[in-house]
Amino acid sequence: MSSPEILSLLRTTRDCNSSRLNSSISSPGDSNKFTCSQIQLMLKTKSSQYTIIDNTGKRTSNCWNSFGFPAIINHNGDFQRVDGFVSCRKCFATYSFTSNSTRLLNQHVCEASEERNKRLEVKSTPSAQRRLTSYCSTKRVTLKESEISKIKDLQAQWVCQSIRPFSIVEDSGLRRLIQECISIGVRYGNINVDQVLRGADTTATYVSKLADQHRARISEEIREPLENDAITFCPDMWSDPVRQVSYLGITTTFVNDRFEFRSYDLCCSPFEEDDKTAESILVAQTTCSSDLANDDGFTLEDPTNCSTSDADIEEIVFVDISKTNVKELPVCARDVLKVLNNCKDVVRYVKLNGLNKDIQSNGGISLCQSTRVRWLSIMQLLNSIDRSFKETKKVLQEKKKPFLIDRMIVKRLIILLHPFKHIITVIQKGNEPSLYLVLICVLTLRKSLNSFENLIKFHKEHNETSTEKENESDDDQYDLESRESDGIRFFRLRLVELLESMFTLEPIHFAATFLHPRYRYLRKCTSAEINSCKAYIRKQIKEIAEQEKIKKMIRNRCAERTTDQNTTGEPPLKKKKRFGQEYESGDLSDEYGEAEDEVEKYLSMRIDPELIVDNPLIFWKANQKHFPLLSKVARTIHCIPATTAAVEREFSGGGLVMSERRSSINPNNVDNILFLRSVTQ
Repeated sequence: MSSPEILSLLRTTRDCNSSRLNSSISSPGDSNKFTCSQIQLMLKTKSSQYTIIDNTGKRTSNCWNSFGFPAIINHNGDFQRVDGFVSCRKCFATYSFTSNSTRLLNQHVCEASEERNKRLEVKSTPSAQRRLTSYCSTKRVTLKESEISKIKDLQAQWVCQSIRPFSIVEDSGLRRLIQECISIGVRYGNINVDQVLRGADTTATYVSKLADQHRARISEEIREPLENDAITFCPDMWSDPVRQVSYLGITTTFVNDRFEFRSYDLCCSPFEEDDKTAESILVAQTTCSSDLANDDGFTLEDPTNCSTSDADIEEIVFVDISKTNVKELPVCARDVLKVLNNCKDVVRYVKLNGLNKDIQSNGGISLCQSTRVRWLSIMQLLNSIDRSFKETKKVLQEKKKPFLIDRMIVKRLIILLHPFKHIITVIQKGNEPSLYLVLICVLTLRKSLNSFENLIKFHKEHNETSTEKENESDDDQYDLESRESDGIRFFRLRLVELLESMFTLEPIHFAATFLHPRYRYLRKCTSAEINSCKAYIRKQIKEIAEQEKIKKMIRNRCAERTTDQNTTGEPPLKKKKRFGQEYESGDLSDEYGEAEDEVEKYLSMRIDPELIVDNPLIFWKANQKHFPLLSKVARTIHCIPATTAAVEREFSGGGLVMSERRSSINPNNVDNILFLRSVTQ
């Protein structure tokens, strides 16, 4: 049947329905001749003749805000109600309404056209078929008090009997699982939960299967970055606190060919080597990479595929920072350390005796305890002591506990450590490049610690909390900002010394900042540092250009071999020489050098500052045609993270997996759990 025939058939059917409905509603009393589908069709197709009128009677249900009575517009413009039906104003869904019950109307889930289109744009994909339930949104119902109490009882029994935290009932994954079970119950009715949920062994097996599937996908995903040196592997060691087993964790960060930054936790496997030397770590890395290798795969034995190698490790200079005995420090410095230790003792006492509730009831905030594994915890401890100083002092006095803390020293310590807190927060990025921030952060620390005035200025510019309640008086505030105590001065100068000796800026740090369009001119850097950075960039461009030539030669040879196999033995025609060919200019890059061309072109390029974002890869993705070699250098440099925060986060997750309740968990399951947690975020 041709298309016109189909259209005519549909048109004839609609006309028949229309004429049938028109003839049926010639008298409003003949409602038994209508159907809900006929009325719904006419409301959609002939809005000038059919409409929905309000329920003018006494209304107590909220459903009448969306529903009304279908009606026909006569020649005089009056509305004639079609008895026995109600229709939705938004989707024109029509129901039979022969009684006063509105239960079915309250259960109606209406999807307006705008909401439906938006849902289709967000959820639908051309390659995946949607489920029927995806077209229906969840509805809000009011449960009975007995049903709510039953749910509360089951939650309380679960939390108490299984010793689970209260926050587990708010877990998003648990709620998604329960919501899916409810949806299955809607389709199949009241079924046994054992038919839906699977056992522990089945779940562990499926986790392993799912991890293998994602490993196969990631092995293909990182193949191209490996070939272009746009990937970094970050190994680190960790020991679980329960079984004291050493684990080797490897996190990879890379930039793909679409200039997208990616980070995955590749493995967290038991470290079974005899020692923890660099050679043993490299051997363990190769073993861990076997799960990602395929027929044409890769290993981490190639130094170009790894962030560290034997030669790199030998070149690392470990700075020997001499440790000074506390007794040898001046009295002013020992006073500062004494206040810091007193703050730790107070917080420990408050935690052990459960006094945080008393401090909060008096108007303060909960005191935070410092730990060695949390870098910002000492700053949080001092801030909590300062903000709850009066309340803590009052609570401890009621307990007859001495409170020997000088608040001015606490405030000065907060000001002294504030730059480090801000820098650590800024530089710990996990979803975009961060190496370009190393130079900026080090220069910022040097500037802020150079003088007490700069320290106060930095604190004022980056202080996010209000100081109205914190300051006891204007005199104390003036004394705090105008005079630097001897103890704080001692530690400020000590920090400057440690900063200079422990942080050595390498050319790659300058290059990473240079390859961010916002900082390409390297302000505050010396001419020697800028020239060294440009030389490093040009060297990288030259190496990439040579690699591209080698790849091109290999591709040409493969193409020639294929052509020779497909053609006869006839010799190729000799290419004729053009007249004046020896006087041609040729490629400008051959005469002046591609490195010189792209670097200077990048520096002279006009860029609107308002269009520059924090992620430099967005700029290089948009300009890779203008800078074909420099954009590849940007990929190789911006794939390197500034810190090991990513692998530290992996170990934090490992500590949650390997707990006292789960001390017998298989190490392979730990590896699979952390891997899936990383790739499915």
